[in-house]
Amino acid sequence: TTGTAIDTAGNVTVGGGTVSATESGGSAIKTTGTDSAAEVSGGTVSATIGYAICATGNNATVTVSGGMVENAANDHNNPVIYLFAASTDTSAVNVTVSGDGMVQAKADGWAICIRAKGRVEVKDTATVTATTGRAIDTQGNVTVSVSGGTVSATTGTAIFTFDAGSVVEVSGGTVSATSGHAIYAYNNDVTVTASG
Repeated sequence: TTGTAIDTAGNVTVGGGTVSATESGGSAIKTTGTDSAAEVSGGTVSATIGYAICATGNNATVTVSGGMVENAANDHNNPVIYLFAASTDTSAVNVTVSGDGMVQAKADGWAICIRAKGRVEVKDTATVTATTGRAIDTQGNVTVSVSGGTVSATTGTAIFTFDAGSVVEVSGGTVSATSGHAIYAYNNDVTVTASG
């Protein structure tokens, strides 16, 4: 559809089929409510030049446990998944990519898969992939945890952290870049640990 396909203050669950937005600036799924949840366990959620999933409410969560979430935007203002508000519980996971879920920024340029102001977790056999942009881009004092799956960029950056106090934990899976950065910490006060 043009514009935003699903715009709600409640929860959204996609288990199959296709939810898409083709208009520039349109979102496939937008949640605005406090504690709202967008869950994708199958099917395809896509946008052409806009967010595939945008969550703006406090303590919102986005979970991709199956299927594909993608867009074709080639600029950093339109990440595939955008978690706009930080969680009041810093230990809570706000964006989870698990199972065989896939998040992909299809375009070249400064394309971003996940931009989040809350905790991001990638596990199991999930994949988060970008080409020349960033697979995961965090804003604020947040944690990125990778215990399985793949987070990758070709000539871009797999995990980018901007703010002091951020944490990147890699205990399994693969975080890689072909000729770019696997992990890039913009601020010196960032903790990066790799184990497993």
